[in-house]
Amino acid sequence: MSLNDVAERAIEFNAKKVVLVERWKSGFGKISLFAVTSNGLTYFPPIMFLSKVLLRREFNKSKRNYSSIITMAPEDSPKLERLAGCLSQFFNFSNLSLDEAAETHRASLHLSQVSLGPIRVTFMFLQQMIEIGPRVTFSKLVWEVPQ
Repeated sequence: MSLNDVAERAIEFNAKKVVLVERWKSGFGKISLFAVTSNGLTYFPPIMFLSKVLLRREFNKSKRNYSSIITMAPEDSPKLERLAGCLSQFFNFSNLSLDEAAETHRASLHLSQVSLGPIRVTFMFLQQMIEIGPRVTFSKLVWEVPQ
């Protein structure tokens, strides 16, 4: 589908937002976020290029846990904080510390970055801090998006 076709379908379903996952060479390529307007789709930064995806079924966890919050690893970086803020705004999720989140939620969309390496997004079962997947690793984030 073209972006115009996606916009038409989104408007048909009264969607306010669209998450587009594109493939590259038979694998995951990038994730783009869009707001749906009367003029079509408007990019919502950043565009997230994927380097690796580990699916939930590869974690051998049978129980689903749903998340409506975002947490970050304690070693926050400005890049991680910026991404957390954008995802929090786009998905309308609260952005909480791990301690705050564990008091009131079972699971979180968790962001981490090791030694200024790639950013990793996963889902965590908060009571035991167990990764329940899926896990997505970004090769780069593009903040200046086309208009």
